[in-house]
Amino acid sequence: MSSPKSHAALRTATLLAALATLPAVPAAAQQSAAAQPAALTPRQIAASAHAATLMVHALSARGDTLGIGTGFVVSADGMFVTNYHVIEEAEKLVVSLLDGGRFDQVQLISADPSSDLALMKIPATGLHPLPVGADNRMEVGDKVYVMGNPLGMSGTFSDGMVSGKRPLEGVSMLQISAPISPGSSGGPVMNERGEVIGVATIMVMGGQNLNMAVPVHYLSPMLAQRNATPRPFSPAVLVVNPQAGLALVGDHGGPPRPGRRGGDGPRDPVREVEAQLDVIRPMLQLRGFVPAYPVQTGQAPLEQDQAHEYTLEKGVSYIVTARCDAGCGNVDLGVYDAKDQLVQQDNDRDDFPTISLTPRESGAYRVTVRIAQCAAEPCAYGVAVFRREPMERQARAGK
Repeated sequence: MSSPKSHAALRTATLLAALATLPAVPAAAQQSAAAQPAALTPRQIAASAHAATLMVHALSARGDTLGIGTGFVVSADGMFVTNYHVIEEAEKLVVSLLDGGRFDQVQLISADPSSDLALMKIPATGLHPLPVGADNRMEVGDKVYVMGNPLGMSGTFSDGMVSGKRPLEGVSMLQISAPISPGSSGGPVMNERGEVIGVATIMVMGGQNLNMAVPVHYLSPMLAQRNATPRPFSPAVLVVNPQAGLALVGDHGGPPRPGRRGGDGPRDPVREVEAQLDVIRPMLQLRGFVPAYPVQTGQAPLEQDQAHEYTLEKGVSYIVTARCDAGCGNVDLGVYDAKDQLVQQDNDRDDFPTISLTPRESGAYRVTVRIAQCAAEPCAYGVAVFRREPMERQARAGK
């Protein structure tokens, strides 16, 4: 058997001989090629991703596991990225490196529910971060690789390609064919150079290899806040986060407002509301939420509460959101329990109020909508209630 050194010498000699026969490459092309990192082998990408990938355990106050997700390191001093929906129901978090190391002191730097991303930190040094690339260079047919923890099977590596680019609720998602499952959420989606170009979310229920990733350009504003003071993770820091709430339509457009181009034609106020709520469904489905009740629409004069009653179950996660027509400028939303006690509210003077809650008791809950600004009374509004499907049901639905 020949030695590794003799094999290396033979490969080097063969490569040099092959290079000698190639035509000269123009200087401009050489510079362009030098600007791009070389493609890596799948084995190299898997090894790099494994060293940077985390398993994120979302726990209840008693320490019970509510769900498992994935994260990936973006700095040697412990900053990592995961999906917002991985952490949004947790009372506390435990984060583990696949290559060893467990952390129960987790901090939040920034969270953006609209793009389903969270930037967090663990007390660690000397980690191996993944490089963040540019998703705008990715086209349909380009190869991608994913590392994650599907159904708790840590360090699962898969490959596929970019299958499409799909606008969902204002977020330009990457559709990928690489297999992912519940537990993969928050995992790195990488190009052939091992650069992260997306963050895995979750499969579309009932689809065959129909999976979505959030492009990394949505991560850029959060990375710009990397020097912000981290806060110990708790449900409270998510509630007070200035970006909290599903501002998915609000931040990225929607039906035209009066005075905007395209907004001067005949209007159907109720349909404007329904169209906004229709846009929300696909993204919430990716996060495991399904409609709990049909959308309720109506018309309301200024500053008068409009109430709708729903039966909510103890321990189930719900998202309650409201929208109003193009003539509306401010909607307030509140949820009250059977004792008429305020459970939660969103009155932050926006057009897109959203409340996430997990009832402590089953029973009747009252949802109130109040329109504070309206160009032409009465303004139309709509209320939608979504509930989180259990993880095992999501997994069955995806098979």
